[in-house]
Amino acid sequence: MHAVGANGPAQPVEAHEIFFHSAQAIGAWLFIIGAVMRLELHVVPSPQRAELRAAVEEQRQLADSATKRASQDELTGLARRWRFDEELERQVALARRDDTPGTVLLVDVDDLKQINDTMGHQAGDAALRHVAAAIHEQIRASDFAGRIGGDEFAIILTAAGCDDAAAAAARIIAAATRPSPAGERGTSVSAGSAPISGFASPADILRCADVALYTAKRNGGNCHVGSEIAPATIA
Repeated sequence: MHAVGANGPAQPVEAHEIFFHSAQAIGAWLFIIGAVMRLELHVVPSPQRAELRAAVEEQRQLADSATKRASQDELTGLARRWRFDEELERQVALARRDDTPGTVLLVDVDDLKQINDTMGHQAGDAALRHVAAAIHEQIRASDFAGRIGGDEFAIILTAAGCDDAAAAAARIIAAATRPSPAGERGTSVSAGSAPISGFASPADILRCADVALYTAKRNGGNCHVGSEIAPATIA
């Protein structure tokens, strides 16, 4: 799985921002726990209970907002890499326990470096936002999408087989290629997929999908290739 995007380092991790929002969420939840315990122990006078409940709700909203911001890529609104990895671990565990089908679909922007070099990084950022919007529009609420590299996105398609992944990839490629209603130019993308298996690690599944993705790029891009190799056999 490559960690470097075409326009430089992989999705930058703003460590100080993640730490701040995580600490903010932890602090808010500690306040909530303490306040609820005080309410349950009836150590708060009745006239003040409504105010405390309102404060608890405010802190709960603050904690939810901070948690979301810590796990969300600011440019595209999709999940950060670490949050995607968490979800993939969960899906692999489900596949191992319940034999639940699923597929990982990788989507990579074709020639993002050329866009950055010829049109500027603002155009490159617009292309990334456009592709992210296409992904968001074309997947189901039960699916999960993240930005895992500078120009690479990953999607967990739940309860989806190879044919479902091919259909989803075709929709995303078509949507990304079309100009957006806001006037953003269409963007060519390549896609590769691999089945989620309870007998393979998340790293093997991603590596297998990555092999398929680069096959799509070698085929000229703007297409999808599904993996025909069992993830557990990837070296």
